[in-house]
Amino acid sequence: YFFFFKQKTAYEVLSGLVGSEMCIRDSYQFTEKENRNQTYVSRMQCLQAAIEKQLIELANGAPKRKVGVVTFNNDVTLIGDGTVPPKVITGDKLMNYANLLEDSQKDADAYLSKPVGETKGNLLARLGEIEESGQTALGPALLVSLGVAFKGTPGSKVIICTDGLANVGLGAVDDLATEVKFNATKEFYTKVGELAKSKGVSISIISLVGEDCMLEMLSPLADLTAGDILKVDPTNLSHDFANILSEAVIATNVEVRVKLHKGLTFRNEDAKNISEDGTLLIRTIGNATDEQEVTLEYCAKSSAELQKMEDINLSQQKVLPFQTQISYVSLDGMKCVRLITKTQDITHEKEEAKKEANYQVISVNAVQQTAKMAKEGNYRGAQANAYHWKRMMKGSEGYEDYMVN
Repeated sequence: YFFFFKQKTAYEVLSGLVGSEMCIRDSYQFTEKENRNQTYVSRMQCLQAAIEKQLIELANGAPKRKVGVVTFNNDVTLIGDGTVPPKVITGDKLMNYANLLEDSQKDADAYLSKPVGETKGNLLARLGEIEESGQTALGPALLVSLGVAFKGTPGSKVIICTDGLANVGLGAVDDLATEVKFNATKEFYTKVGELAKSKGVSISIISLVGEDCMLEMLSPLADLTAGDILKVDPTNLSHDFANILSEAVIATNVEVRVKLHKGLTFRNEDAKNISEDGTLLIRTIGNATDEQEVTLEYCAKSSAELQKMEDINLSQQKVLPFQTQISYVSLDGMKCVRLITKTQDITHEKEEAKKEANYQVISVNAVQQTAKMAKEGNYRGAQANAYHWKRMMKGSEGYEDYMVN
């Protein structure tokens, strides 16, 4: 796992890599119900306590996993499992994409030679030495963490925990005055996300409440790799770390193909993912977790299109066929395919359809579609979509039963 923060730090477990970046400011967080006139804890202390707890739990529950540390401020320091002298990466090297990845992959074996059951003491000691200083070399530290993660098994995780803007080296987001700079930075994080997805590594992002971290720029990292994006209170970090670590990747390189009846077509999907006259959808998922949910929307084709199809009459249909093909690579490297074929009863009565609808699926889809529009900058469309689904579900007998249950 990798946790990296400011000073900046990252811990890595090869069978489930986590990375976090945290820019810690000189501010303080009061623990719940405490007397503010007597005691306080800084954000750094909150983060140190959260990571310390996770290290202890990993050492006790998964002692054979390997955990390393990467700290960064103006520079990036690869500490690893604490058994060898740290390696500092600085200057122009923070702008060299290929070298950051290649060098960290070469260093992985030396810097992660022992499991966390043996190195917990080393890591806790390094954790206690971390101080608040410098700027935020998030991009370079992320590449170093990924380079080491790629030497591990599929299913590794990187967690980025930040309360500030990346402003040193590759991926800096503090100066995006021109469209060229903005697009180049967006392309950097998308490229890193695509690379992590291809290697079976998930990336999650934790940002602190009240801080502007430009999550819209970092979001491709999580979107492409089945990671999470959370905005949390510092005193809840331990809980949120635990939740992310519990979401294990169960398969990589996942691709879903869905085939519809020829009288139907997909909607609200990227045109590049649809073929065969709107009846075939190919969705690249990448990494998949046990809790992950994928939804899609379809509808009947237009009247003009249906009239051209002399061999079908949807008004006479009693059932509609659906087929889904899921291809993936298991964590042991085996390439697998699962085929699911099903027929669905249909009705021409609106009230019956609303009563029998699966509102859990509809709710998840509404959230996912609304979030997608918002991320694309279509805020009006997102608001309209949320209102549409809320209005459609509200008052439906099936929805009321779903809410009660």
